[in-house]
Amino acid sequence: MRDLWLKVVHTSGAQIYGLATGLVLLSVTARWLGPDGRGSVAAILGWVNLIASLGSLSLGQVALHRASQTDKRDWLGPTLASLLFFATLVTLLGWGFVALLFWLSEGEIFHNLSLLWLIIGFLSMPFVIWGGYSFSLLVALDKILLFNRYQYMGRTLSVALALLLLMNFQWGVAGALLASLAGQVVAGLGGISLLLREAKGKLRLRKAETMKFFRDGLKLHLNAVGAYIYTSSDVLLLNYFSGPEQTGYYQLGVQLISILTIPAGAVSTVMYSEIAKTNPNAAWPKHRKALTLTMILMIIAALCAGWSAPWWLTWVAGDRFGPTLELFRWQLLGVPGMTLSSVMAAQWIGRGLFWQAAILTFGIGLFHLTANLILIPEHGAYGAVASTLGVYFISLFGNTFMAIYCQYKASKP
Repeated sequence: MRDLWLKVVHTSGAQIYGLATGLVLLSVTARWLGPDGRGSVAAILGWVNLIASLGSLSLGQVALHRASQTDKRDWLGPTLASLLFFATLVTLLGWGFVALLFWLSEGEIFHNLSLLWLIIGFLSMPFVIWGGYSFSLLVALDKILLFNRYQYMGRTLSVALALLLLMNFQWGVAGALLASLAGQVVAGLGGISLLLREAKGKLRLRKAETMKFFRDGLKLHLNAVGAYIYTSSDVLLLNYFSGPEQTGYYQLGVQLISILTIPAGAVSTVMYSEIAKTNPNAAWPKHRKALTLTMILMIIAALCAGWSAPWWLTWVAGDRFGPTLELFRWQLLGVPGMTLSSVMAAQWIGRGLFWQAAILTFGIGLFHLTANLILIPEHGAYGAVASTLGVYFISLFGNTFMAIYCQYKASKP
């Protein structure tokens, strides 16, 4: 357990740095762009993540499962080649799809978002896609510290550029998107040279390997679609039905929650690596202890954040974001379900339960989308909050059942 927690601490260090830079970015963009501008940035990045999530086929998770089943010397070269191929293909298809949507709707589908902003935002798409693939490969190779290093660099660059472009040059939404793009390039491409060296000249695209990746990715694809629907569709629907101001209030709360749950993400990352090195059953005793402690810490953190929010929230974002306070406090009720979902993800993927994970996540995503369509037009941001809480309540039960199943499998001789 000591080595595991050392990795968690290292990864949390990178995530805590991300927290600090995230707060700076949050404060800068909120104060200089206001609710409208911040909502526009959130909507554009939401579209980028939508296309990237739909197209990436969760192949990074498939690679993690492959790593736990195969000798890395035979596994890495063909896997890296396949993922490079898919990253290029998905980027080109995604750009073409967005251009077609813009042309057919004359820009109406991207409500209130300018063409220049969309172009800058979607330039980051290949790096978003490859960043997800690269993360999985580096975790499988137990190179978490290298991954963390490039996260430091990308975050630092984003903050520096945001300060320069917004405060000195006053480039508005375009400046915020350029700062995000620069950081994504560094973080996304970080570690690629090491991966090429580790492949040791075996970087060959094999048709059989590529098709197997595609088939396994399709099994897990509903999981990616469902995950996107219940994590990002609310922002797009809010922007459409209620405008960028309501989106800005709501998305600020979402981002604060994501910062709060950084330790859960760090534990999840480390557990992916542990499972890739051994197997899901062997890793479960450590995983169970880490899960229990993380749940306790996250609940305590949520209670403290809700109690103290009146003192720090408007200081971070400015007085114009006062309406976010009550939204944020309601959003905190979803932290237990969010934490359990994040930490248990490694067991779903490590066990190859692609269809089961996909069906559960896609079902939750459809519930979230339906609830959003019903609640957001009438209740705005509070409707989105209610829908999200319903999602994490369902997820809490599903992942609790999964934890019981893991305990049963690990205890069998």
